[in-house]
Amino acid sequence: MVMKTIETDKKLQGRPMNHDITQLVLETALSLAHDGGVKNVTVDKITQISGVAKTTIYRRWPNAGAIVMDAFLSEIVYDFTYPPDAHIIDALKTILKNVNQLLKSKKGILFRNLLAEVQSNPELSQALWERWNKPRRDEAKAAMKRAVERGEITPDTDFDLVIDSIIGAMYYRILIPYNEIDDEFFDTLVMQVFKGIEP
Repeated sequence: MVMKTIETDKKLQGRPMNHDITQLVLETALSLAHDGGVKNVTVDKITQISGVAKTTIYRRWPNAGAIVMDAFLSEIVYDFTYPPDAHIIDALKTILKNVNQLLKSKKGILFRNLLAEVQSNPELSQALWERWNKPRRDEAKAAMKRAVERGEITPDTDFDLVIDSIIGAMYYRILIPYNEIDDEFFDTLVMQVFKGIEP
């Protein structure tokens, strides 16, 4: 513990670069979240452990929820982009298989914890929407718009309803794990949803 404190103090001497401070805060938040869940992450604890001043933290993030989300996203290595020329069904299946890999990893435990915690944490709920859900939702809508232009799905497709049907089914199994989430589940889910919107 003493050694960790000394090493942390050395990191902070001489006004470290913004990137170093950001990384230190994110690593501390991740450690707290993995040790005690998302509820365990507070600005006070981050300050106490990292040595980064509250004023410095609040210049970068509005609250602890935003820090947790940025810490989570900084760990994501899976590709969730839609190839512009790929068929929408193939693209979705590939992305959802990457989601499945995420859920099975150590980061998946944190993600499940995030989904449970947002029900009672408005700050975290907003951070999850702004940093995770909305960007991916916008990408999915853009991909479906291209799919309409290529004639893969009908022009009257309700993009939001399609997204809600797929993501809602996934979130339901995450929060109420009555059955396994695997690649077969995602493949079947996509095919069932798209049966109703293919030309």
